[in-house]
Order: sequence, then C-alpha cells, then structure tokens
Amino acid sequence: MKYIFTAVCMLVVSAFTYASDVKLNELYPSPPKNGLIKEQIGFKQTDAKTTAIQINHNWVDLGLCDYVDDIATSLFMVDPVRFKVKVQQDEANPGFYRIVDPWANYPYKEQVVNDPDCPGTFSEGDSYYILIDATDPDYVRMLESPLGVDDGYGEGTAFSLTELVGEVVGAFPLKQEDADKSAGKLTDNVITFPVIRALAIEQDGSYYAANGNGAFALALPGGTLGVDYDLTISVTEALCPDKNGDYHISVSGDSYISSVRYALLSEKPDDIPADFATTATQCSINSEVTINVKGQTGRLAYALFVSYDEDGEARYSTIAPLDIPDENSSEWVYYGKADMTEGFLSCVYPSLFTVHTYEVDIEHRADNPRIYRIVNPYSGNWENADAYSLDHGHNHYIYINAENGDNVYVEYSPLGISIPGNGECAISSDYYELINQYGLDHLVTFGIYSGGHLKDNVLTFDNSCDVKILPVDYGKWVYTNRFINPDYDPETMTGMFDEYLAGDFKLDLSKAASGIEDITVETPDIPCEYYNLQGIKVGNASHGIFIVRQGDKSVKKHIR
Repeated sequence: MKYIFTAVCMLVVSAFTYASDVKLNELYPSPPKNGLIKEQIGFKQTDAKTTAIQINHNWVDLGLCDYVDDIATSLFMVDPVRFKVKVQQDEANPGFYRIVDPWANYPYKEQVVNDPDCPGTFSEGDSYYILIDATDPDYVRMLESPLGVDDGYGEGTAFSLTELVGEVVGAFPLKQEDADKSAGKLTDNVITFPVIRALAIEQDGSYYAANGNGAFALALPGGTLGVDYDLTISVTEALCPDKNGDYHISVSGDSYISSVRYALLSEKPDDIPADFATTATQCSINSEVTINVKGQTGRLAYALFVSYDEDGEARYSTIAPLDIPDENSSEWVYYGKADMTEGFLSCVYPSLFTVHTYEVDIEHRADNPRIYRIVNPYSGNWENADAYSLDHGHNHYIYINAENGDNVYVEYSPLGISIPGNGECAISSDYYELINQYGLDHLVTFGIYSGGHLKDNVLTFDNSCDVKILPVDYGKWVYTNRFINPDYDPETMTGMFDEYLAGDFKLDLSKAASGIEDITVETPDIPCEYYNLQGIKVGNASHGIFIVRQGDKSVKKHIR
C-alpha cells in the first residue's frame, strides 16, 4: 500500500501567543487580542435566525459511538481527537441524532482545564448536547446546540453555517447558496462536515469559526471511522537541545494509529530504511519522546517518524531536522570580527529592539569558506541580551550561505533568544526551504533567487528577501528585514514601485577579510592543521596566510 513521505523544515509548536504587552510589527499578522486561537467570522443580528427547530423529540440511546471533535479545537490549543460519545436517535422523527454530554470522555479535558495561561471549563450532563438533523443525507445540518464549553468568555452554542442565512458572516450577510456549501453528509452511517469552517460557535453576540480542520465526524452504529495516519511532531520545551543534548518531542495524531516508530539518522533519507520497522524505537501515539543528539557531527541530524497500520505497513512518515549547535565545531574555523547591523528582531519587534550596529564573531566552514555563521549574535554584546538571551549550554548561530555572492540565503537557525509572550525564536528563509524541497540547481534554472548579496565584503538583502522569524508561541513564521513601501499602490502603481523596501540588516565582513596578523599558537603539544583561505587543508604551509586549527581553536596566521 502506498504511504505518504513528507519532510518538515523545522519543528514547531502548534500554538499562538497568549496575551502580552509585546506585539509584532503591524506589518505582520498580530496575535489574537484575547490570546486565544478562535477566529471571529461575524456578528449576531437583532433578528437572530439561529433558533432551534421546535419539534417534539423522543430520544432513545444508541450507545457509545466513535466521534472526532473539531469544535474544541477552535477554542483551545488542541488537535482534533477521536473518543467515545453517547449518541441518541429520535424515534419520533427519523434522521435526528444528538451527542449527549459530549465532553464526558474528552481526552484533552485535564490539559485544557489546567492550562495556566488559557484555562477552560467543560460542563457535563445531559443538558449539553450536539444536535444534528440528517433527514437529508446530502444536506446534514447542525442545529443550535448548547455546548457547555467556556474558554473564559462564556459558554457557547454551536451550529452549522446552514443556520446562519442572513447573519453577518465575514463582511456581508450570509447568502443561502453559500450556506448550502457548508452542509454535512451522512454516508455509510458516518456523519461528517468535510468543509473547513463549516461550523460556527456563538458567544455573546459574535460568531467564531469551528471545524477548522474539516475533521468533525460521528460514526453511527454500523459506521466506521477511517484512521488518520498523519503525525504532528512538535518540540515541547526548546528549539534546540538542552544542556544534556536532548530534544523533547511530542508525537500526536489519531489515537487509533496502530503504532509509531522513530529513529535519529545522521543523513536525510530519501525513503524509509528497509529495516526501519524492526530497528527503530516504538513510541505511543500522543506521547512525548526524548532524542539525544550528543555525538552527532553534522550540521543537522534527522529524526524520522513513521506511522504503521495494523498490518505493519508504513502509512505516513515525517522528517524533523534537528539543529546540532556545537557538536560539529571541528568543521568550522574562525574567520574574524564583523560589524552586524541588526535588522531582524528590530523589524519584527521595533518596540523592544532598535536598529544599531555592533561587533560579532564570524566562523566559516573549513571545506567551504563562503558558508558563514554568526556566533552568538544575540548574547553578550547586544541590547537586552541579559533580558532575552537563553543559556542552553551551547552556542547559537545564524547560518548564512554565500557560495554565490548574488544568491545569498539564510539557513534555519535557532537564535537563542526568547521574547516575552512570544517564546523562543528561530530564523530561516523561504529560499532555504525551497532548496530542501527542490534543490538549488532547479531553482536557479527557473530564475528563482534569494534576494541576498555579498559584494565588497558586505552582505545585504534586497527588498525581495524572504527571511523570516518564528516566535514559537506565536505559531507561525513572519517575514522580517523588509518594510511595506508607502508609495506602492496595487491598483495604480504596480510595476512602478516595489511592494516592499529592503530592511536594515547588514553584515560587514571587511574587518575579518583584512584583519590578518601574526598570531602565536600557545599549545605546542597539540598538532596544528593548516588550511588555505579557501578552506582546503594543506600539508606544507611554508609561507603565506593560513587558517591554523589546533584542538578546538582556529586562528589566521601569516607564515613567513
């Protein structure tokens, strides 16, 4: 059976920031004002149409049935989840069903209730239900239903958009033909609402989108829910390893997945290794695993996770590249001092950080001197360093590939800094992700470039740059080092003015390129290795300028 093989460019906690005084630049989407993830879609009118059908019901129990919830997902930081619910049918009115006491067996209840930043409450009992009209299997409706869920803004009621004709949803009242598109289906004794945002929650006169994953499903007796083999892999504590070299990674997905296996690989695989099912470590779905990267020598290691069906066949796999901060230091040599003009965090968080220039240390690869990394760019010598820098027991870097001076790009790099309310930050670029997906040669063939340039020892990004920052608690990447052009008018000036202006970031490598001097190596007992300025190891360094590596130290030296 065919399985799905995907690669993710980095691990990300699926979350949004909670309430905080720290806001992102208005250039980018801001966190929801109340700190929750629900999406407001409209307002209730005075002549509200969201009234339940008045009908005399005669409810009889059908027993416990499988249900996938995609309603609480709209109020809390939780994934769709399958569990058992009590279901009743209406003997007096065939085609009517309801889920009674929907949160009695909800798996995430304790997690939500005990959330210190965004606690919720679940009311239980038969007075809370989800009412469904499936009299027309091709036009299933969710009628007004008292949910008994409170996210801090009052208990809400749920219904499908079929019940909101005439209500203000989006910018205008919802039309009948648009509402009809959100109707659910009853097929093979399974009720689904496959359209994303087909459901809504009403709280205090406002409507919020629900069913954001299109995952709502209820299996009536005789129906079977298929297993969703997709896995969500997320770091739970930090974007880089802790002082012991450990990553803590949560593995979540459909609780009916038969098994999940994982292993740490030194190279990115093109396929699942043939012996993976027998050699990889097994873990439970919806659990946390610890992966240690100590001893890894590459720039990245790769955690491969695979889900299996009950027949032991691989159904889905995902690769999580893990940053290895200092384990590969032998591959890097000291290049020198450089002047960095900060244009990343100061662009996204202008209220916290100002644009200014300061000195940083630069290293480059011994085997490729045009691949640089900025050593600890946001600690020690930078404003607010003490307030926001993190001590992970290792260095942090910004990796920059400048092999082609007209096509410079930023690689994925945890920054070692945490913003209040927004969490730890990493930097990367769309171009780096495209290279991982398609290959550099493919991009260049089709004229796709990064917007980065290295000229006269100065590295800059133009207004087309795609550098971006991930504040992990914000839950999504935001572009940085570019600003909206106030002269750009998409209606009248397209082609005359660019949409964006280049940001402030600049890395001046002139000091490193010219600051070569005689240096005496003070540890004669450790043998020296010599490299030319192109990073090529040489056996006879008789005269000239060389990079000398001795143990874990590297310096430039002029040998006469």
